[in-house]
Amino acid sequence: MKTNNTITILVVDDDPMQRDVVRRLLEADGYTVKTASSAAQALACSWTPDVLLSDVQMPGMDGFALARAFHGRCPVVLMSGKFFTNRPGRLSKPFSGAQLRAAIQDALRSPKSAAA
Repeated sequence: MKTNNTITILVVDDDPMQRDVVRRLLEADGYTVKTASSAAQALACSWTPDVLLSDVQMPGMDGFALARAFHGRCPVVLMSGKFFTNRPGRLSKPFSGAQLRAAIQDALRSPKSAAA
């Protein structure tokens, strides 16, 4: 089983402030975090993350389409202010650090196609 410091999470969000807050929270928990400002930038990565954490509403390709593109490659957690309740593979904004941690842990225990 991987430890936090060997797990790489790709955070995709067009909002630089949101991206930075999420990155800092996850790095504080020992995860390796890479970021992308768009789905296109995420798809251009030559590596596969252990977890994809993506905003839903972004210019161009949205988070749902990005999740489909990563289907079967890694677990996906989608973040949005539009979801009414948190559930596996979904994280409602605003969220707490504890909710973010729980969503990542759930994703790491789930099948690779969790949110797709």
